[in-house]
Amino acid sequence: MALFFLERPFSHLTTTNAAPTDAETSEIRQIMSRGRAHVRDLGIEIDRLQRTIVALRQERRDVQNRVDLHAAILSPIRRFPAEILGEIFRWTLPSSKARFISFTAQSPWNISRVSSRWRAICISSPDLWSHIRVHASRIFPVAALRIQLERSKPRSISIYFSWDGTDSNIDALAILVMSSTRWESASLIRPSGAMVLGLNTLSEREGCLPLLRELNFKRSDDRETCTAFETAPRLTDVSIDGSHRRLLVPLAQLTRLRLQMPRTPERLRLAVNLLQLTLGKASLTLPPPAYDEPIELPHLRMLFIADGRYLFSFLLPALVDICIKENAMFLPSFIDRSSCRLQKLTVIEELPNILGILDRAPTLREIRLRHPSAVSNLLRHLTIFLPSENDSSQLVCPNLHRITLCNIGQEEFALAITMLDSRRRRGTVSPIFLSVLQLDSESESTRCPYSFPSELHIAVQWVSGKPAQALCDGWRADYPGGGK
Repeated sequence: MALFFLERPFSHLTTTNAAPTDAETSEIRQIMSRGRAHVRDLGIEIDRLQRTIVALRQERRDVQNRVDLHAAILSPIRRFPAEILGEIFRWTLPSSKARFISFTAQSPWNISRVSSRWRAICISSPDLWSHIRVHASRIFPVAALRIQLERSKPRSISIYFSWDGTDSNIDALAILVMSSTRWESASLIRPSGAMVLGLNTLSEREGCLPLLRELNFKRSDDRETCTAFETAPRLTDVSIDGSHRRLLVPLAQLTRLRLQMPRTPERLRLAVNLLQLTLGKASLTLPPPAYDEPIELPHLRMLFIADGRYLFSFLLPALVDICIKENAMFLPSFIDRSSCRLQKLTVIEELPNILGILDRAPTLREIRLRHPSAVSNLLRHLTIFLPSENDSSQLVCPNLHRITLCNIGQEEFALAITMLDSRRRRGTVSPIFLSVLQLDSESESTRCPYSFPSELHIAVQWVSGKPAQALCDGWRADYPGGGK
């Protein structure tokens, strides 16, 4: 239908308040009638076009879905060999730090439901089923636990079992106990008294834990003594969170141990084969325990200790690596008593007397300081002011090759560069790699903001923000139980 409102009719009426004549009224009504018919026809055409657009959009979605479906068929992951997929699946296994989800929603249960091929790969890979993470609750799929244990055969298994404060799921523990001959690692978190009694049935069965090497035990109920692990023949790594008085383990065969500082030394004296030890605080309010005779651990090489005051209680002649959280001022006298040859020193809190340590530990190869208070004294003491090649008396820590400092400013950085250059020019001492972690910085950067002459050829690592905090947190990872 042709448009008919191209020109404004009756302009003398639209711009005034004059009344139309009878003839004009008739013509105006005809124009309005034709206009309404045109509007109606336009609405019909718009509806038709909208239906066409809706249909075209649906067709486009259908075609795109078919394209995506066929593209998925060509996905490279479909052509991965089963061995590669199996290795990828291992990276999906839940860790002990992951949040708890339903047992059958964890890997490998969830990925075994993706396709028949993935399911076949999962079922044929017992390693995927050998990491068993259970959060015991009132409603727990005991049948699924039995299936997972069966699919994990013949592999040894790692158990992470956390209780929710109820004893309604002892059945799940009983099923795991029946497979104790395959336990290689066990983390048992907050077991109740009834659960401890259930575990103790292990000690009544000969050869029940032949493969167990690692035990992580967190107590919340100290009424029952746990004897389940006392005779585990291969147990060498134990981490105890909370009271350890009622957990019996074969201390004489342990090589790694984490626990709170004991009030009585008798049991710890038995751990004569320890190589690595983490000692947490015995109490936040009580003074350090005092022993009549120090505890001698002749083979201990790595020590994380929460309070340096505990060092009075030990003789550690083989110690080479020590991390102290606080009260590091007691370290010099400990070095004198133990006659140890430290190679690595980490201090988390303030260190008022770094010089007394350096003078007694000339064998140090690495120093890590979390608190900036001792940085200036450290750097000045390590700087070689006399360039004589034959004067060995001026050398401090000649084998030192790495220093990590946190939150230093431009003045301390300049001192560090001066120290590094002085040792580089000496030539007869090891070059030092400097690592700076700016933990207080909100921005993440690996670019040093301070300049120094490129001809010095000095290696400096600069890390700020969250990556720096992650590196600092990682200092504890080498020690039993993460140095906690």
